[in-house]
Amino acid sequence: MHDERSRPPPGPAQGSPSAVQPQVPRWFSDLYPSEFRALVKVALVKGATLDEAQDAAQATLTELLTHVMAGRLIAHPRAWARKALWSNFIGPRERDRRHLRRMIEGGCAVAEAETHDALSVWEDEQAIEPLLALLTPAQREVMDCVLDGLGTAEIGELLGKKPATIRKNLQLARDKLKPLLNHEPASPPPDPGEEDTL
Repeated sequence: MHDERSRPPPGPAQGSPSAVQPQVPRWFSDLYPSEFRALVKVALVKGATLDEAQDAAQATLTELLTHVMAGRLIAHPRAWARKALWSNFIGPRERDRRHLRRMIEGGCAVAEAETHDALSVWEDEQAIEPLLALLTPAQREVMDCVLDGLGTAEIGELLGKKPATIRKNLQLARDKLKPLLNHEPASPPPDPGEEDTL
């Protein structure tokens, strides 16, 4: 005898408009707003216009969701998103900029002034660059990730290194930068046109 209560209710056929679509994971919905802003910021710092940065962030998060919905396990989605943003947008853009710079230096192109919303972010980055240049490549790589807002585990996954290695490089970088950041600038030298009146 067949028990009708044990059979699942008939549902819509696969592919029909009323077929049940898989749900977006809650963690992705929670992650999206803050990560979208963070990815836009990273792209702006690397020289994207606001529209380019928003497009790149959206494309990256769409790619992340596609992988998740396909069943791929992504342990550190923030690190994955930063790496995808680099691969899809920032890396090619950096290569294009280096090429343009070589063309300008070689006299094959003319530099034009361009201003956009990211100018103050770019200026901040320019102030930090000389300090980061004092670090070893491994320390600089870790500090760049920290400045992008990644945690130790995410940096480890992104760079393919153990968390202990990331923590050690971070400690060494901070130890090297701390005296430079805590150093009080000396008072400016007197103007040679002024004389003491004492």
